[in-house]
Amino acid sequence: MVLLEPFTSTSCGACPIANHEIESIELQNDQVIHLTHYLYGPLNHEYTNYIIDQVNKTLYTPLSFIQRDNGASGVVYYAIDRLFEIIEGELKTEVALGLSVEASRLDQDVTAEITLNSNDMLSNKSAALTVLVVENTVVGIGSGFDQRNYGHIDENRPYFNQGEYIKEIEHTNVIRHVMSAFDGDVVEFNGTTATWTGSFKIDMLPNDL
Repeated sequence: MVLLEPFTSTSCGACPIANHEIESIELQNDQVIHLTHYLYGPLNHEYTNYIIDQVNKTLYTPLSFIQRDNGASGVVYYAIDRLFEIIEGELKTEVALGLSVEASRLDQDVTAEITLNSNDMLSNKSAALTVLVVENTVVGIGSGFDQRNYGHIDENRPYFNQGEYIKEIEHTNVIRHVMSAFDGDVVEFNGTTATWTGSFKIDMLPNDL
């Protein structure tokens, strides 16, 4: 899988076009998935603010991290117009670890178990795992939900004729909760596998987790 982390805001006119591009790429390739960072407003999560502090660079929108790396090399980010090119390269890269996830929900209680797998023996080795909960689709009314739209006068744009602001736009894969520490929970390997378990209680039942 290739993870995209687009940074956006509802005052960004170009962001709907970028989001449309990301969703188009996902439709073409089921190995690509995104989670969205909103810079402010009701869709913002503290985890996004934490990432911005870690990056310690000026962030603009639209922009997306691709396979973000918090290693010694720092965090690398790319503009939207390079997404497809870089994703193609990432898909050809051999991955050191694989993940399998089992999650369940009983009323407002959510539990998850994640297993990390490696082709090599990793006894006495460890990894840090950050676990986020995202809501598939969020639709709201008013400021912080209505999305500014610079593309509505161009018939070649996907949001043609939808007005200065797009009302009731679908905000996709919105960060709602972080089940681990922001910088990851350390998991120890026993041979070729390691397991993480966690749970949380949601305050309100969202549309779809």
